[in-house]
Amino acid sequence: MISTTAYCDCILVGKRFGCPPLKISAVYSSPSLRCVETADYIVKCMAPEVKPDIKIENCLFEWNGWHRASPPTFIPPSDLKEQGFNIDVTYTSEMLAFDLMESLNDYYERSYKFCQSLIEKYNRVGMYCWLSYYTTYIY
Repeated sequence: MISTTAYCDCILVGKRFGCPPLKISAVYSSPSLRCVETADYIVKCMAPEVKPDIKIENCLFEWNGWHRASPPTFIPPSDLKEQGFNIDVTYTSEMLAFDLMESLNDYYERSYKFCQSLIEKYNRVGMYCWLSYYTTYIY
């Protein structure tokens, strides 16, 4: 669970996205629960007309080298939706399997390629937001 301070920050960001309403075409989140919670709180604080469903994207997860002993496990999107999270259960992640032998360079390449794909996909369509560890990018 995210901290109270992080929750308050989410409210401020969500309200900023909603007043005046920014056209957010999509929100992508790492499958990590703290990222999903952050994205969900932000989306819930947006104006009603700009509340996109959150797309859970494995490419945004942290470096897999920290998980070499065993692959990470995540709450399935359908279960998150059932628990009240604003999740797009029809979205399929671009990365279906985790490479536990991923090098740090591989991680940067994975992140870069996914971010580039979003830039290409949403170029001239609207804004999007993606949340991953330690940083939030908004274009």
